[in-house]
Amino acid sequence: MDLVEFRELFAESMRVWIDWDRLALSDATVGLQVISQREQHGDLLTVWYMTADRTPGDWRDGQAVPMTVAEAASTPTAWPPERRERLKTLAHSFGGSGGQLVLAVPAYRVDDRQLLLDGSHRTVAAFSSGVSVRILVLSIDGPMDPLVLPDLEKWAQRLG
Repeated sequence: MDLVEFRELFAESMRVWIDWDRLALSDATVGLQVISQREQHGDLLTVWYMTADRTPGDWRDGQAVPMTVAEAASTPTAWPPERRERLKTLAHSFGGSGGQLVLAVPAYRVDDRQLLLDGSHRTVAAFSSGVSVRILVLSIDGPMDPLVLPDLEKWAQRLG
């Protein structure tokens, strides 16, 4: 899969801010990683943020810190009511699925980690439910440029 195909497949559903034109000027490639271990699942990076006073934020908030899937799953009461309800509904649904769950999610490579560009609700809910899951992560390996994806700056600061 190349970047054009990735964009055609995922861009319409993604809510993150990404500069596709700037990204297209880079040598970005798209790769696949399959995650089936719970620790790797929890280590996925999200575009969800929390401030020191445990209120949700985003990349524009200087005090907000980005969260991993495991961190986001461990703070369910901090999220707005609609997010809490969606996570609860999805986790319940996944818990009753009776087999291995398979999720396909788009991501952006950050060093040796993956930053989810979409599918955070499904991924966090699956982690919370404890269900056996296989995650197919299709990720862009592009520049670490916050002008391409502003969340990269926050994750670069956090990961050092």
